[in-house]
Amino acid sequence: MYFTDTHVQIVSKGVLEPGEQLVSRSVVVDAPWYTFGMWLFHKTYLVLATNQRLVMVEHSRDFFNRGMKTDKVHSVPWSQVQEMKVKGLLAKKLRIVAQSNMRHFKAKMKIPNTFFGLLAPIQDNVQNARVLEQQFSSMRSLPPGPAAAQYGSLPPAAPQMAQPGYGQMQQ
Repeated sequence: MYFTDTHVQIVSKGVLEPGEQLVSRSVVVDAPWYTFGMWLFHKTYLVLATNQRLVMVEHSRDFFNRGMKTDKVHSVPWSQVQEMKVKGLLAKKLRIVAQSNMRHFKAKMKIPNTFFGLLAPIQDNVQNARVLEQQFSSMRSLPPGPAAAQYGSLPPAAPQMAQPGYGQMQQ
């Protein structure tokens, strides 16, 4: 499981909207306990953080382990992300609690960083996950902007302006 920069650029160009900027990217693996370590049931996510939302591109392995295939794209506006934190002393995990358009994420996903970063799926994978966490904390501290209306939150109601002469008798 290795993601080249070319693969990340192609995927990001396909999922980013006009005006969005890619801030960071990381690879995490969702391996729940009930899979009992069987790699066939693990899901790999390419996590892209933009200035407007969090995009999780779900990859799974081919049955004969020939490679990875892209299954789904989960788009989560920053207002729908409740928690994002890098945890762990030696084995790093990314804890995500979010509601996407297809599913509710509440998981601790492994951040693969094997052999001290020499064979990681993306160069500086753990550092990129920490940048994801910083982007989440900076987006949570900002008030909702004009892009928030596009992703589901309602803008504040505009004050009603009184129109002169409306409802009054003209002389």
